[in-house]
Amino acid sequence: MSAAWVTGGRVWSRVVERHLATALLHGASEEAAARAMRRCICTWRGASETLGPASGAAAVWEHLVRPCAEALGWSPRRDAAVPVGGIHMRVGEAALGPVRQLLVAMPWGMAHEGLQRAATRLGAARDTRWVAACNGQSWRWYDATRPYAREHMAIDLAHASIDARVWQVLWLLGQLVRSTRSARTPDMPWLERLVTSSASEGAGAAAALRDGVSSALAGLARRADGDHDAHVMLVFQWLFLLFAESRSLLPMWHPAYRRSYAVSSLARESAPTRVSAVGVHEGLAAIGRLGRDGAELGGLTVRALGGPLFSGTLKARRSGRIADAELGTMLAQLTHGSGPRSGTPIDFGELGVEHLGSLYERLMSPPVADGSPALLRKRTGAFYTPRVLADMLVERTLDPLVRGASSREILGLRILDPAMGSGALLASALRYLVAAVEAAWIREGLGGPLDVPRHERESLPRCIAEQCLYGVDVNARAVDVARLSIWLLSMAPDRPLTWLDAHLRVGNSLVGTSPSTILSRLPGRDRWPRRRADAQLTLFDLEQWHHEAAEIGPMMEALVARPTESAAAAGDKSRALASLRSRKVLAAWRARADAWCGAAMEVDPPTSGLWRAVDEALRVGGASPGAGAAQVYQFTDCWLASADAQHCLHWSLEFPEMFENGRHGFDAVIANPPWEMLRGDLGSGADRTAARNDLAPLLRFVRRSGLYREVGGHVNSYQLFLERMLQLVRPAGRLGCLLPGGMLVDHGAAALRRLVLDRVSVDQLSIFDNRDAIFPIHRSVRIVAMTGTSGGPTEAMLVDDGVLATTAVRTQRATEAPRLLPRTLLRQASGDLEAVPWVRDGDQVRLLGQLLSFPRLGGAHWHLRFGRELNATEDRALLRSGPIPDGGLAVVDGKHLQAFSVCPPDTASWVSVVDAARALPDQRWRQWRLAYRDVSSATNMRSLIAALLPPACVSTHTLFCLRTRLGLPTQLYLCGMLNSLVADWFVRRYLGGHVTTSLIASLPVPKVAATHPLRRRVVRLTARLMRTADDERAQGELQAAAATLYALGQESRATVAADFPRLSPVVRERLLGGE
Repeated sequence: MSAAWVTGGRVWSRVVERHLATALLHGASEEAAARAMRRCICTWRGASETLGPASGAAAVWEHLVRPCAEALGWSPRRDAAVPVGGIHMRVGEAALGPVRQLLVAMPWGMAHEGLQRAATRLGAARDTRWVAACNGQSWRWYDATRPYAREHMAIDLAHASIDARVWQVLWLLGQLVRSTRSARTPDMPWLERLVTSSASEGAGAAAALRDGVSSALAGLARRADGDHDAHVMLVFQWLFLLFAESRSLLPMWHPAYRRSYAVSSLARESAPTRVSAVGVHEGLAAIGRLGRDGAELGGLTVRALGGPLFSGTLKARRSGRIADAELGTMLAQLTHGSGPRSGTPIDFGELGVEHLGSLYERLMSPPVADGSPALLRKRTGAFYTPRVLADMLVERTLDPLVRGASSREILGLRILDPAMGSGALLASALRYLVAAVEAAWIREGLGGPLDVPRHERESLPRCIAEQCLYGVDVNARAVDVARLSIWLLSMAPDRPLTWLDAHLRVGNSLVGTSPSTILSRLPGRDRWPRRRADAQLTLFDLEQWHHEAAEIGPMMEALVARPTESAAAAGDKSRALASLRSRKVLAAWRARADAWCGAAMEVDPPTSGLWRAVDEALRVGGASPGAGAAQVYQFTDCWLASADAQHCLHWSLEFPEMFENGRHGFDAVIANPPWEMLRGDLGSGADRTAARNDLAPLLRFVRRSGLYREVGGHVNSYQLFLERMLQLVRPAGRLGCLLPGGMLVDHGAAALRRLVLDRVSVDQLSIFDNRDAIFPIHRSVRIVAMTGTSGGPTEAMLVDDGVLATTAVRTQRATEAPRLLPRTLLRQASGDLEAVPWVRDGDQVRLLGQLLSFPRLGGAHWHLRFGRELNATEDRALLRSGPIPDGGLAVVDGKHLQAFSVCPPDTASWVSVVDAARALPDQRWRQWRLAYRDVSSATNMRSLIAALLPPACVSTHTLFCLRTRLGLPTQLYLCGMLNSLVADWFVRRYLGGHVTTSLIASLPVPKVAATHPLRRRVVRLTARLMRTADDERAQGELQAAAATLYALGQESRATVAADFPRLSPVVRERLLGGE
């Protein structure tokens, strides 16, 4: 008997059943449980007779919430009337085992949707872990430490009269689960154990599904006709039906459908453990036809779902059918997984559609023969967005747009994800906008969702998906996964698949142009002067385009708004869309734009005359006859082919309704863009060559098109997407994106950072690290969630630690109070770089401001300059290997340098004096010089590591050496100060993956007289530690002396020490003890 009354996604019903059976098996407090259940059943019967639609929150509290809470041992106390989300409710604190919960009584029957954020805010303000809201019909638990996560645990009380296990579960929620030696888990309330187990179950199911999809695709590749894309579409068709059947979106209640047309039934009947099944091929083919055409089944009308998902047909590669046993194995792999995770059926009803993102990653990175990781996903930096991050980003971005808005205004919003990948952000936006419209219905007096007519209620997700959401991705498989997610979230019984053809597109968001750019700029060159006649023609062309766009835009909007009530209606809309896009004027402009982009990607940009000829030929529909016509056609074909290879997408041409008729862009642009350096340096030599050849046209377009003005040096894809997002959002529109931490601190991102701060009023930054493996990248990488409003500069911004998606139960609040960072502080710390420091609380902000009062190493007082000596790649011809001969110079790099000491290898790379003199004419290797490690991380035990390089050695590019000539005592002082915890703490505020020279130049170091007693002590201690670097007493004395030179008080010293959890107790005690 399943626990169908447990919903919400936070806790799986299967997990509840398993843990409930375990608790009953062990007979945990049977007498106390039975007594609590009897009292709750009696209370429920009385409340069922007393409460009704006219009952307010006070009645629900008195007749249901408080009596049940007392019976269950929650000890409710201090209840009061409190407004939650603008509605008066009854709120009281209670216990839930060893943790605290907040009980919220709502008016009877009131919808929970739309109040979760307000409830979790109230719980966080009262420092409670859980918020339990009851409307007299159901009980929901929200995790106050995860305010942006929309998952919850819900228990439907309608089952309480017929299933006593409802009360058993409610009683067990607050019981303490004792750890066992074998489990090695801490004691925790039963609810938190359910949450932990459900998260683990979900991760296992997602992994099993991912493995099963890979195995099924491999089986189709061996046996089925068609290419890989056709096989992917077949698997997606079966997955869609499995998800839809588990959610009762298909008529599983009808015996004919359930027996003959349900994929889940066919999978059970054809399982390899059963007697050999027959007719599996025919059954799957019939299911595909039913989805495409619909049918009458014994009085049941099954409407066609239509769409590209059901356009394919299952065919064998060499014969008419695939063996039933092989198809049965494929279905078993989809429903049970493959490999070590197979055996347990995958619960598609509990599995969220966001887990389809893991399929996207597998499709982007298919397994290879030798088991090594594929490069495509690494090259594109494509990783799907976990739901908790997607929900947080979407809510922060859209909240200012929907707060207080009417339902009509919310439905008029247009949201774009230009790098949608698997559609995680769009799926989250769909859920958020549905809840926002339902909350607006309540404000407008239309009542809750159950008060709105069923047709309108079921049409709402479809309406939002079709009209409000826009998405683009260069990878067709990603678009397929995104469509699958949106189809599942917006599907309604007896309706075809949501029509998404107009707004979810395959294309390259980064490569495209506009009519105004075509008419004002040569491809690949700066703006060019035109003759007077050309200027008149340009004006005529531009006016012609505006007239065409003003006509097409409303037609596009009307087409999208047309209801999609049947598969035939969806087909009519697709044909109408194709007709609109093929209009003569629009098609000519698209061809001109493609040619412009293709020409800009050429190795040699075209001359003015050649481009005029090609553009004119495309404008009028053919080249003028003559000797040059053949050349015009040749270049036209070449440039159009280049544009097609890059999947060019011209935003104003593809979505004219968003840039004409008073609109100047999208209302909100959200993205988790790829993060990857575009330089083709992964894999073997052949892989790198192929990658560079693929990237070369894109990089030429980036540098020549004039669209990307703040990109220089090595280009990272996220930088291009962020600048593109600024171009696509309307004035006063909202911007929200997930970015690598380097965006806030890297020297190469400084120009883009200034552009964002000048053009976007950034309201909040969430900065967190990847230690919980939110993304499958290095755990030291920091991730930034940024939201803001376009059209005005940033004067100050709120910074917090973000909300992490973890499977572990958090015992403390996930976020501290946000910190306000004024932009003046950014300029004071890093000048024109305007780097954003990673500060966790107000104490760190104050400490940072205090340190900035001291002279900087690159400033007027110190005038120090650091740089590299040799480059291991560029100077490899000078490097020799083997034992170092007399007179040879050892080559040291970052791994040879520790704090205060250098250990040159006896047998390693070396250079001759002659070669060194040629490469380093100033012969700096003949003297002592201060050096520090370049590559580092804020999560290392120490991040800033410096030492003095002795004479007779040279360094490679992983070390930066002092180029300014200084005496040895001053270098010893600087070595000690650079190895101080205070300097390390400052560097960590701005550290990406490298301790750059610009960061060291901004490092504040006290400059005191050579005779100053503390300076002399630092010099002596540094010299001592160069001989015995493990002398903890000397380390502690040096740290205390440095802190005193920085004038740090006890609180500031504690703030510094807290950043180094693995600090030696001796050093920590000496630092905190002061001078």
